[in-house]
Amino acid sequence: MTDYKQLIDKYSDVYVKGEKRTSEYENQIKEKQRIKGRHEIAEDLFNEVPFELNIWEKEHVHHLIDMYPNFRDLHGNASNETIILAFIFYTKIPANTDIKLYNYQISGKYNLTHTTFELIICRLALNYLKEVYIIPRQPKKTDHEIVSKGKIK
Repeated sequence: MTDYKQLIDKYSDVYVKGEKRTSEYENQIKEKQRIKGRHEIAEDLFNEVPFELNIWEKEHVHHLIDMYPNFRDLHGNASNETIILAFIFYTKIPANTDIKLYNYQISGKYNLTHTTFELIICRLALNYLKEVYIIPRQPKKTDHEIVSKGKIK
């Protein structure tokens, strides 16, 4: 008798021992390593920034790293540290609006200027809007012909 569960377990893995790895599988491994390295950079920057981040803010930064694996789309010349630092400031500014980039030495250390920060955040927002569909709400009890002619009752 054939043990189907054993066969399913054996062939469910993409890579079977003894087989040559495909280029797709190698690329997946490299991408996972890149993302893991970026998460390690984020943890180092959490300890380096002069302000404290709460758990939600740290999780938000990690989520942004996972959501945008290609940092070159956000800024072609910026380093990984610069983009992750922009993510950190992006998550911290709504909680504390007194934070200014030029007040912190770490922004100068990693070449995060105000224009670079704005560019990264604008491209982040554009990429987010491409992924999320905005559905307009249908207004209730509105006659569009009357509104377009300017004759509102």
